[in-house]
Amino acid sequence: MAVEWMLMESKSSTETLYKVIGAIYGNVKDFTVLDYPRSPSRRSIDVGLKLKDGRLTLLKVVDDLNYVSKAEIEELKSIASAMNAGALIVASRVGGKELLDDMAYEKHGIKVITPETLRGLVSGKVSIYVYQSGETFKVKVNSEILRRKRLKLGLSLGNVAHAIGASRRTVYEYERGSIEPALDKAQKLVEMFGEDILVSIDVFKRVKHSEAMRIKPDLDCENIILKTLSQTGFRVAHAKKTTFDIVGNRGGVKISLVIRHGRESIDSIINKYINSKRLSRVAETKNYTVIDDNDILRLLKKEDIEAYTTREIIDIIKRELKES
Repeated sequence: MAVEWMLMESKSSTETLYKVIGAIYGNVKDFTVLDYPRSPSRRSIDVGLKLKDGRLTLLKVVDDLNYVSKAEIEELKSIASAMNAGALIVASRVGGKELLDDMAYEKHGIKVITPETLRGLVSGKVSIYVYQSGETFKVKVNSEILRRKRLKLGLSLGNVAHAIGASRRTVYEYERGSIEPALDKAQKLVEMFGEDILVSIDVFKRVKHSEAMRIKPDLDCENIILKTLSQTGFRVAHAKKTTFDIVGNRGGVKISLVIRHGRESIDSIINKYINSKRLSRVAETKNYTVIDDNDILRLLKKEDIEAYTTREIIDIIKRELKES
């Protein structure tokens, strides 16, 4: 039964991925689709896209939002933070219930939208003002404009509070920008002050470094490389559910690394390498493969894949810094 469910979810997620490709095709500067790992349920990144304004965003695509794990989301945020990118989930439903278009949801601190909403955003035809936080629908407002308009109309905090059915303290917090009004309160505020108090939600905004969770390395060579990058000022991320194993970024110098784990087969390494090259093109990272096995290194070179030992990679990183 579990296998049957996984196959159904995988098929549905693939259909959602096709919708995403259709939504962004021709509406973004560049994009790539990843198929590593093979199983969609084990991937933290399905699509890397560059918006027309040049911003990078990493997408996790799934049919039902309930089937995205916290580990996948934390890894997605961690990589996005290191790459100075945005992170977004695109889903069609949650718990079998259809998600609404033209609004945003949230899961573990990351925004969620439908494929149709994505289409509207990247084409410039849609702006989002409503998002779901917990069980409540909220609206972003410009706190400064709200306060300025209230004062211009000669209204007190108490006047506004009475008109919208809220406390004076709540209106005060709206004007401080510390809380956002629920949808019903926001509608009343718009009736009083106009739509220009609303602020559209930027679902593509870059992930703050403070929001990213560190994922511990499981290989000695990864630990060595991560320490080297950190000690030389790189913002780093370690991943387990996507094509890159390590990503580093320092002042625009971006490095991504593919590392062989255990007895990982040649075919697996090649697939990983191909996918990492796709993503590195869109993300504009310098991509390297790390193998501390001379026999595997020779086999990869026969496949025209550049691969290096851990020591060689350390030297390359130091050289990149001198040349930057």
